[in-house]
Amino acid sequence: MISFRYHLVSIIAVFLALALGIVVGTTALNGPITTDLRKQVNTLKSDRTTLANQVKSLQQQVSDAGQFASSFGSQLVQGYAAGSNGFSWLSNGWVATESSIDTALYFFRVSDLAK
Repeated sequence: MISFRYHLVSIIAVFLALALGIVVGTTALNGPITTDLRKQVNTLKSDRTTLANQVKSLQQQVSDAGQFASSFGSQLVQGYAAGSNGFSWLSNGWVATESSIDTALYFFRVSDLAK
């Protein structure tokens, strides 16, 4: 039969081996992991900056389109659907109904100018 003392020594030896493995493993991998994480963080920072610049550019384009629509929208759509039966044939053969035109005009922020 195994005495309690041998059982206690074996449990302590297992936990010491586990602790030693953790310490050695973290010190051996600490340098490469830290370097890799820093590279990933720097890459993500540059990606974020690039995407932020793209968002600003796209917001400016939307603003410019909105200004164009508000400036010239009423002149462009004035009398467009006057006298039509509700359908317009487009150049590629598709049929546009008044609701789809209204949807398109609303999308380009000129629906209120066309009324």
